[in-house]
Amino acid sequence: MYDLREDTWSRLVYPDQPVAGLRLAADGDRIIAYHSEAGGGVVELAYDPVTDNWSELPVDPLQPGFDRV
Repeated sequence: MYDLREDTWSRLVYPDQPVAGLRLAADGDRIIAYHSEAGGGVVELAYDPVTDNWSELPVDPLQPGFDRV
């Protein structure tokens, strides 16, 4: 993670969930970690830099689909 004010880089804390296959997207100050393919037991996460913590997002109500963001 890059801190613009301090002009420094730091590593994010890893989530408790497996991170293999996750893609990242920005959502304001948060970072969203999601899978491009929906499936049973797939957990998507949001990272909050203020708390330095990952939290699970609600389950996607849409049917499974390929390459949906």
